[in-house]
Amino acid sequence: MLTSNEVSSQYGVTSSTRAEPKKELNKDDFLNLMVTQLKNQDPLNPLDNNEFISQTTQFSSLEQLINIGESIKELAESQTNGSMNNNLYSASNFIGKEVKYFSDTINLNEDGALIGYELDDIPASLSLKIIDENGNAVANIVPSSTSYGMNEINWDGLNANWDKLPNGKYKVVVDALDASGSQIPYRTYTSGIASGVSMLNGNLKFNLDSNEVSSDSIFAVYENK
Repeated sequence: MLTSNEVSSQYGVTSSTRAEPKKELNKDDFLNLMVTQLKNQDPLNPLDNNEFISQTTQFSSLEQLINIGESIKELAESQTNGSMNNNLYSASNFIGKEVKYFSDTINLNEDGALIGYELDDIPASLSLKIIDENGNAVANIVPSSTSYGMNEINWDGLNANWDKLPNGKYKVVVDALDASGSQIPYRTYTSGIASGVSMLNGNLKFNLDSNEVSSDSIFAVYENK
């Protein structure tokens, strides 16, 4: 079978504009080559029937493969969309429940706020610094006891002067030191009531007390007490 360059060379097919050569031929290119070849064949030496049948068969096979590929792509997209819808539907069951998630930001309200921290070791000294949205340290909490792993305290929102701080978002920084004075690795977490769920670029997002939280940050769900 002749290539596009061979057809152009043999039958004098020219173009005023030189197009960027294609790396792959689609079924339209394939058909155009066959038609061009038939139009420009030598009447004294016509295209062999067997060769023509072979080219027609190749074209038919190419078209079938392309159609199969497009069908598979459509099926995959349909399954992906269906899976996303199913995940969104299942996640809606979280609405109204208490959800615990890893974050260094807590949301203080009238009932206070849960401050959770996970430690890789038992600290020799420990304090929790509370920072407001302006970057100011507004409270310092020294837990009466702590242990390896997950720990929780319910902060009432009071500062060192026993004044109630305004409701809103605060950041928690854990100062956990071992016997040598080195910082112990930690992760902070908190909780919120799920009020909504959405799908963004294939990722589930939960609305938890005005915070948008990714599903991979969530590690526990409870009935709201």
